[in-house]
Amino acid sequence: MNDREKAAQNAQMFGCSQLMLIEAAENYNGTKLDLAMSLLSDVQELMEMGMLTQAQKITNRAKWMIDTYQRPLPIEEARARRTT
Repeated sequence: MNDREKAAQNAQMFGCSQLMLIEAAENYNGTKLDLAMSLLSDVQELMEMGMLTQAQKITNRAKWMIDTYQRPLPIEEARARRTT
């Protein structure tokens, strides 16, 4: 997949670029998990208003935040950090 196709896929999945997600995470005044939870609250409100397509994109943003910033360390890496 070339860069243009990747950018188009991100725009369709998230409604914004991956760079915009990174900037939002870096500029958020709280933890990344707090940001993901805030996004999921927004999703609830959008679903109540029947805005399902927008809710899906914001759900994908929250999933990206969790996957990118909150994924637990692989067990080997966690062990290595604990012993150093």
